Amino acid sequence: MAGFMAIFGFDLKQVAGVARLIGVMQFVERKYVNDVDTDTIINGDISGMVGSLGHPHSLYMDVEKYEKLKSQTEGSFGGIGIVMSFQEKDKVMVSSVLEESPAQSAGILAGDQIMAVDGVSVTDYQPEETAAHIRGKEGTEVVLTIHREGAEDKDYSITRSNILFKTAAGEMI
Repeated sequence: MAGFMAIFGFDLKQVAGVARLIGVMQFVERKYVNDVDTDTIINGDISGMVGSLGHPHSLYMDVEKYEKLKSQTEGSFGGIGIVMSFQEKDKVMVSSVLEESPAQSAGILAGDQIMAVDGVSVTDYQPEETAAHIRGKEGTEVVLTIHREGAEDKDYSITRSNILFKTAAGEMI
């Protein structure tokens, strides 16, 4: 195996690490009390590797999550019409609210902090997961818990609609 790995440019430390990883995977598959899905283990390994980098915008998505995200970001989608920022860890801010959107109609404002989506704290999600939970099928409802400076946290029930996202906007002067 080491010769095979060397062909692909791995050094001895990397080969030892991969061997350790395979050994742990085989141990878990043989000794764990329940049946273990190999893809689940591998996805968890990769997610852990990327997560260990500590970079807030680096993450691993398995095929299912990637396809879901891709379908939600291609031109139009069921959503509420907000742009979010994830500048600080565990903090989701509303950067802007699209005009004539469900979020604007509900009273969401730029500068609001999203604390929870459907009762689940945003600290339980990766940034793309927060966005995926806010988006959804047109006509369905999502409840956002919003913190606004100087006010008590408040729940907003918002019905998703088809959002046409403009990548550029402007006006004639």
